[in-house]
Amino acid sequence: MVLLLLSTEPPGTDETGWAFLMFFLLLLTVLSELVALGVGVAGVFQRRRKRSLAVLGVACSVFFLAVIEAQIGFADVASFIVGMTEPQPVIHSPGDK
Repeated sequence: MVLLLLSTEPPGTDETGWAFLMFFLLLLTVLSELVALGVGVAGVFQRRRKRSLAVLGVACSVFFLAVIEAQIGFADVASFIVGMTEPQPVIHSPGDK
């Protein structure tokens, strides 16, 4: 979904707002995958239930987390967050007072 939104970005859009949207979408996706992984692990440890669907859920969650990490890279996300929080330099022209 992120790649689709990036490819259809209209020219002249607000880059800060667009970056916030991408970051929020990434955060929501990763958090939902972590919750799915937690629920799957909880299902694996239940004693009186069949565990096949829980194991399948854990496998799918781990697979999709690996795909997300391979596509985006958590190091790139961390550097993106640091870049967003750094103050931007102000450039003054000679005619400014």
